[in-house]
Amino acid sequence: MRVLHVIETLGKGGAEQALVNLLPSLQEIGVTCHVAVLSPPFDLVDKINDLGVTLHFLNIGHRWNAISAILKIRKIAKENEYDIIHSHLFFPGIYSALSRPLARHPKRIVSYHNLDYDSYPANTLYKKIRKKLDQFCMRRLIDAHSAVSQSVFKHYEKHLNIKITSIIPNAIPEPKISSESIHLDKELLHLIEGNSFNILLPGRLVHEKGHRYAIDAIKVVCLSRKNIRLIIVGDGPLREKLGAYIEEDGLSDNVLIHSAVEQEQLFILIKKVDCCLFPSTHEGWGLAAAEAMVLGKLVIASNVGGLAEIISHNKTGILVPAGSVDALVSAIEFIITNENIRNDIEQHAKEQIINAYNPDKIARDWCFFYKKTIASC
Repeated sequence: MRVLHVIETLGKGGAEQALVNLLPSLQEIGVTCHVAVLSPPFDLVDKINDLGVTLHFLNIGHRWNAISAILKIRKIAKENEYDIIHSHLFFPGIYSALSRPLARHPKRIVSYHNLDYDSYPANTLYKKIRKKLDQFCMRRLIDAHSAVSQSVFKHYEKHLNIKITSIIPNAIPEPKISSESIHLDKELLHLIEGNSFNILLPGRLVHEKGHRYAIDAIKVVCLSRKNIRLIIVGDGPLREKLGAYIEEDGLSDNVLIHSAVEQEQLFILIKKVDCCLFPSTHEGWGLAAAEAMVLGKLVIASNVGGLAEIISHNKTGILVPAGSVDALVSAIEFIITNENIRNDIEQHAKEQIINAYNPDKIARDWCFFYKKTIASC
């Protein structure tokens, strides 16, 4: 079986990393995988090259350069005789769909990773047109749809009025993540205060990740505990605004922001902090949270979307209502003062992630889905 994965970029996003996690196991069961990337950044190119996966750089320029994207996907599809074109996220799905009249043979599927129509409602003319285009392409030109979680499943069935036929979560490759062969950069090591309780919040600096609630919670905890530190790691449009907010509240010693780092460095950082925090308002699945759990680190997360599906409250993590600063404060205080309970939760969480999201299992699920789609009329 030959599959072309189409993705917008190879940046350090969740969908991009999920694809890199999946490719080795797909290849091991006999699925020949190629990856077509529409535009930069290309941060994960070396990882894909190391897997021996053929890369196609479409270099379409502007993300709305539809004609270039459609023609290039058509050309690659005709030259390589794929059985499946598997698109990830909005633009790859649209361009894969619109290339269908020019290259009908490969079956086309789209996998959904997020809750974008809730995070960014279609409340402007541009967004409404974009949503109508999405609805048309997904309903008329795509053969099958899959979601990473039940929440994402319901979200896209509702907003696009389509029938999603499969829920296949992301794969978490535990042995690779648990590697001890890399040491933490000195710059990152300096972020960790030895006498403090260190909390890590990794993720893009966008409103749906809930950084503001985390900062407000730390401000409250600092009233009774000075030895608390929140380390925010990521890039995004809210960098300046969050930095100014931290400065205004006098939290510069307790809340630090660092740019996004390479995956291996992030994993080592996760293992050195005391817990991880994910106060998202919307979350399709929660790849970073699952990675922290498999690394044996306690996770505090909002009770939303995919986070609520991968975490069992007080068993494999702690769930709090989204947007509740008081609940975040209580959760942080609880885990600081209950180390034995924290250790139990961490052990149960690691076992659950390893068992439920094993890459070989997820790859077999995808292979079955591909074959079922190919066999359909």
